Amino acid sequence: MQTIGEKLLEARQRQGISIREAAEYTKVRGEFLDAMENNQFERIGLADVYKRGFLKIYAKFLHLDPDRIVHEYNSLVQSHSGNSPTSRRLQREVFGRMDVDAAEKNVIAGVTDEKLDTDFTSSALETANRPSADRKKIIRYGLISIGVLAVIFVLMELTSCSDKKSGTPAPTNPVVTTVPQYTMKLYSEERVQVKIVQSSDNKIIFNEPIERSSIAREIVAQGDVIISSPKISVIRVQIGNMNYTSSEANATSFIIQGPVPGQSPQH
Repeated sequence: MQTIGEKLLEARQRQGISIREAAEYTKVRGEFLDAMENNQFERIGLADVYKRGFLKIYAKFLHLDPDRIVHEYNSLVQSHSGNSPTSRRLQREVFGRMDVDAAEKNVIAGVTDEKLDTDFTSSALETANRPSADRKKIIRYGLISIGVLAVIFVLMELTSCSDKKSGTPAPTNPVVTTVPQYTMKLYSEERVQVKIVQSSDNKIIFNEPIERSSIAREIVAQGDVIISSPKISVIRVQIGNMNYTSSEANATSFIIQGPVPGQSPQH
């Protein structure tokens, strides 16, 4: 039976994605991803709720069942922890009295680890994934931003009241931002299997072999895409009058960032 780490490693390698690329798109540090693939969860020096959150995000990115992966992790933790008085004393010695007391209060209040997992957001994971110095900066900048937004809100209210008194309606300029679709053309120097994944929703928009031919295969995409192939060096992608190829000799995939309105895609 495969371990959690073996499932994660096999899924990533099967899709031709590097640790660096996975870290970039999941916003989870590469060393944490490597620790999970090697079943070395103790290397992630955070509470279990963060580890479960990382597992959910990584499993979803690799098209695995996140709930099943987290269930296996919970079973692993339970098998190593136990519920005896001795193990509870060991938990106090290892994790500290304050952590155990907090956990007991959560149980009394009806707050379980599963509830914490449900409320755990990707932004919280990203914050936990950064060094403490960065988190302090984020908190400081966040407080400043809240203050600025509060001032803007007060000014808008004052302006709105003034307009109501003068009988002049406040102007409204709704702005709708959409991610544009674009068409890419695939060329290959030989017959090879190609897979294209849309990063915004992990949707596989192409997964077929293409033949060596001067006639391109056309695919419609939206936003950033990951193009992977066992022989990525023979693949050429054309978007408009721009051509894209892999810049790394031993790579099995490369990323094309989707176009911003009025701009060309970036590689």
